[in-house]
Amino acid sequence: MKFLFLLSFVCTLGMGSWARGDTKEKERVLHLSVIEAHFDRETQRLELNVRLFPNDLEAALSHFANKTITIKKSDELAATAISYLRQKLIIKSPSGEQKTLEWGGLDITSSHIWLFLEVASGPVLNGMRISDRLLQEEFPDQINSVEITGNGPKQVLVFSRETDELEVGNTKATP
Repeated sequence: MKFLFLLSFVCTLGMGSWARGDTKEKERVLHLSVIEAHFDRETQRLELNVRLFPNDLEAALSHFANKTITIKKSDELAATAISYLRQKLIIKSPSGEQKTLEWGGLDITSSHIWLFLEVASGPVLNGMRISDRLLQEEFPDQINSVEITGNGPKQVLVFSRETDELEVGNTKATP
C-alpha cells in the first residue's frame, strides 16, 4: 500500500512538472570528462579515448573558435576539436618535450561524444607529465579524469582547476 501511495505521489509530481512546461533537462551538478588512456607497449603509443557531454564540448569549442560549433557539422567539429585539445590536453615526455596529439576520429552517441587520439609515447610512460584543462574555462567545477592502463596497475589522475599537471607513476600534483 505504501508503495502505491509513493508511486502515485511521484507520478503526480512528474505530471505537475510536465503540465507547467518544466520538461527542460536539469542542470548537471557535476561537470566531468573521462579520458581512457591505454599504453600499447608493442607500438609504444598512448591511445586516448576522450568522453565528453556533447553540449559541454559545443560550448567550449564555440567559445574557443569565437563562432557556433555544433556536433551536426562533424568536419568543422573535428578540425576545431583537435586545435582545442592540443591547447588544453598537454602530454610531455619525462624530459619535458611536449608530445603531439594525433587525431583518430570521433563517435557521437545519444549521451556522449567520444574523441579518439594517439600519442607516440616511447617505451615507458612513467615520468610523463599530463595536464588536462578540458572544459575548465567553461565550467569552474569541471573535474577531468585520466585513467591509464597498460603501464602496470591502473592509475587514475584527477584534474581540477587547482591541478596544473600530474606525473604518470606519481600521484602528487606539481606546483
